[in-house]
Amino acid sequence: MLKFLLLAAALAAATAQAAVPLQMTVVYDLYRNGLKLGQVTDTFTRSGSRYTLTSEARASGPLKVLWPGNIRLESTGEVTRQGLRPTQFQHARSDAPHKLATARLHWGQRSIAWAYKGETWSAKGLKPGAQDQLSQLYQFMFAPRLPADFSLQVVSGRDLNDYRYARSDGGTI
Repeated sequence: MLKFLLLAAALAAATAQAAVPLQMTVVYDLYRNGLKLGQVTDTFTRSGSRYTLTSEARASGPLKVLWPGNIRLESTGEVTRQGLRPTQFQHARSDAPHKLATARLHWGQRSIAWAYKGETWSAKGLKPGAQDQLSQLYQFMFAPRLPADFSLQVVSGRDLNDYRYARSDGGTI
């Protein structure tokens, strides 16, 4: 659900402006099965050929007792003709700082280096156009039109996965 909302926000921003904005902030409530779980604030900032994306989620209501802190995602990288090219991704929890997860994307070597809870590891096989968990949602701002079918690698703070998007009719926001 979170991915769908972020994707919709990014597409709306892309449609509203012909050029990618230098900065934008999107604030929305996060629901599941009609229950409000919390609020999310996303911020995109572009400075020259560099970008920073942050997403902060805070629980609300009864869930706040179980999830007292916030979750912060941050993606930094370059803005290219093809769109966003992340160089680092972080996933942090304010209530568990020892669980900071970091991924560094080394494009020249086509590799990713991760760090989590004092451990480090790496993997080769980074494909052109790969995104991280946050940048993938905003990469659509750079598409001249929404593709009918779209596949890409997505890097998280601890893993690398293949994602596939397929356009479909219907649905409301």
